[in-house]
Amino acid sequence: MGRSVEEERKNLSRVQEDEVVEVIVVPFPAQGHINPLLQFAKHLLAHHPSLKITLPLILTKNANNHSTVTQYQTLTPSLTIHHIPLLPYQGLDHPDQRVFWERRQAAIRSYLTHLLTSNPNIACVVYDAAFPWVIDIVKQFGVSSAAFFTQSCAVNSIYYNVYKGWLGVPLEQCSISLDGLPPLCPSDFPSFVYDPLKYPDILNMLSDQFARLDEADWIFTNTFDSLEPQVIVNVKLL
Repeated sequence: MGRSVEEERKNLSRVQEDEVVEVIVVPFPAQGHINPLLQFAKHLLAHHPSLKITLPLILTKNANNHSTVTQYQTLTPSLTIHHIPLLPYQGLDHPDQRVFWERRQAAIRSYLTHLLTSNPNIACVVYDAAFPWVIDIVKQFGVSSAAFFTQSCAVNSIYYNVYKGWLGVPLEQCSISLDGLPPLCPSDFPSFVYDPLKYPDILNMLSDQFARLDEADWIFTNTFDSLEPQVIVNVKLL
């Protein structure tokens, strides 16, 4: 699922030869999703120290204050965390969880579009797979994209089966078999699958991670071979 040599040359032509190649790493702003991408960014720099990486995070304090100033935190000379504010809430009713997530996504969309418009040195955007819409933005600028799954291949395989309709929810069987995994009972599954009515929007978001996956140039998963060898083999065949 990679680009041809000619396509890569065209993409790199955005970057001047004497300029530093930059990568944007976009984490999903939720517990358990930020640190894996931060560690991935550090791993990239360890192997490619000439890169410059920016990691945007949502700034929730004073989110409704129009005067909120964007903040930068430089972890190393090559890795910067950019705190961005939520966009002001325009509704009349008290915002619920769905509205809050929509505002987060809107803020990231706006930031990413602005950054790609103003900075021709960006060669790739690595994004949490929960944000498949990032593909639409990077395509406008001819930038490479890489989807990053923060959860294990076993969990990704479960959500993929939900996405394809091969695993029905709510779960009705006492023992369920999926390729690469041992037989599972309902309580073995992620809570969003085991109890889908509690947070249906989150289940939809996690299963929709695969909707645009074939359009990404690279796919990364937060796992290692010896942890789940058989399920990794099966996931590669998806």
